[in-house]
Amino acid sequence: MYNNCATSESNTMRAMLWFKQDLRLDDHPALQAGLKAECLLPVYVLDPQLLQLNDFGMRRMGVHRARFLLESLAALGGELRQRGSNLLVLMGAADEVIPKLVSQFNLDQVLTLEEMAPDERAELARVTRRLGNIAVQQAPANNLLRREELPCTVEQMPHVFSRFRSLVEDRLHVFQPQSAPAKLPALPEGAHALIQPLPTLSQLGLGEPLSVAASAFPFSGGEPAALARLRDYLW
Repeated sequence: MYNNCATSESNTMRAMLWFKQDLRLDDHPALQAGLKAECLLPVYVLDPQLLQLNDFGMRRMGVHRARFLLESLAALGGELRQRGSNLLVLMGAADEVIPKLVSQFNLDQVLTLEEMAPDERAELARVTRRLGNIAVQQAPANNLLRREELPCTVEQMPHVFSRFRSLVEDRLHVFQPQSAPAKLPALPEGAHALIQPLPTLSQLGLGEPLSVAASAFPFSGGEPAALARLRDYLW
């Protein structure tokens, strides 16, 4: 069962939760920011350009990475459904898909995580420009330390790790992340009709990956598998 919320003229926030590299619910500050929304639309945009051959005959996303991504999206969708929501996965360029959804469902905010790599930061900038007056709230991303917790300014950061370690190891306090919520806000009315099964590797034009028996890391995608791997590694 899914709860839907109708378009409202009130000041209650109607938001999109834009997942990118962060396919999890635990330790997710953008998700936490969306818990107070009247409606929350979780979205992942798969850009088909990642699957195209470049001038060197290579793809940015090969078959193994694509399989891992689809497993992660399937696991995330299941976790969201358990909490009364769901995951909308669409093919296209983010700066085209996201503004269209924002307009279609009368959303007034996009919640996502900060990015550090150049290509991802450029994509964020394109989406922000296309959204115009719609706010894009970027929550702190996957950093062990927040900027304000660093022992010096970013400009003064040592270029050698051992020097950085000596600055922080005696007084390092790691913040405690928020756990995954038990329940999520409702989807916007009509959003569930757009949700389709995930594409297969064949539909993405990749085929099935070859099994490598000697592989040391037969990882499966998804937050539950990642947490199990972490427990196994640490304990």
